[in-house]
Parts: sequence; structure tokens; C-alpha cells
Amino acid sequence: MGNNFILNKAVKQYVTNLAVNAQENAILFPVDRDFLLPHLNEIESLQLESFLYYNFELVNDTYVNELFVCLPEVWARVDIDMLLLIAEKFTNVHSYFSLIKFTYKYIEIDIIRLVMKIAQVKNIDYLREIIAYLERQWNVLIKTELDREELINGVSGVSFIKWQQIKWKFLEDERVQPAQLILGDVKQSIFSVIQEFKS
Repeated sequence: MGNNFILNKAVKQYVTNLAVNAQENAILFPVDRDFLLPHLNEIESLQLESFLYYNFELVNDTYVNELFVCLPEVWARVDIDMLLLIAEKFTNVHSYFSLIKFTYKYIEIDIIRLVMKIAQVKNIDYLREIIAYLERQWNVLIKTELDREELINGVSGVSFIKWQQIKWKFLEDERVQPAQLILGDVKQSIFSVIQEFKS
């Protein structure tokens, strides 16, 4: 796997401006679909890898998760290879946390092993911090009943069916596993992965 895309600095500025603008103008905190609609064509015209990368690098997973939930059009163009290339460029461990949380909780796919392998090669301290995060925070990877109801009922302005289609597209790649959805199964699955990387 090589880093075969060049980050676009203009996209970095756009991402920063969008986040600030959302804080000031979105009706729902921290961002909502109605706020994003006038920006959608511009967002879709940006270099996709840079848009994802700079958002993950914001170190604000509440904003990033809500932003991405509101943008299934963007995620319909993403595949696992793109996510792994982006993860290879991360400059802080919080970007890994956000990637794991968003893909597990919202797309309902498990790419934790793949992400941890990148962290293991890139920076062993990142791997240790990801393990600690998963040990302490594994429960944040589960949708609450409210999260699920809001997605199913389209509260974010996005069809739940779109996210299911994105999930199934990712699952066509044999490296990607479906996320566990039941509390006990999530914990068991995550601690199994942790043990693999601790040994």
C-alpha cells in the first residue's frame, strides 16, 4: 500500500472554514444536512481523499461524525483502499479514533484490524493508544437507540437506506467485516482484536 495521492492544501482551508461556518450557522449542533445542502456541489467537487483526511485530522469526532452522516453522497465514492491510504497519512492518533468510530458506528463495518496494522507500522505509540482507547471506550462504537431512531427516521435529512447501501458496498471487499450490533458481541469482538495486537 503506497501513499499515492497528494494532499490538497486548498481543501484543508475549505474544511476549516466549513467547520467554523457550521458552528455559527447550522441549526443543529455541530452541523446538519440543511446547512450542508448549499455546499454540496462544492464538497463533491473537492479532492475526496483530502476532504476526508482533513476532516478526520480536525480532532473533533462529534463534528466529523455528524458531518459525514449528513454526506452519504461523499461516502458512496469511498472504498476501503482509499480509507487505508488516508489512514497512512494521519498525523495524530485521534484521527484513527474518529475513523474507527465512524466506520463502526455509522457505516456498521469493522475495519479495526486493518487500521491497527497501519498504526502498528507507522507508530507503535499510536497502536498502544488505539488499544487503550478501545479498552476504555469500546461502548462508543455502538449506536444508541436514539442514534438508530434518528437514522431510520431520517432526522439527519438522509435516508437510512443510503447508509445500508454504502455498508453493503464496503462489505463486498473480503477484508471488511460487518460491525457487531449487540453490546456483548461488540465487546467480545473488540477485545479479541486487542488480544491479537497485544501478543
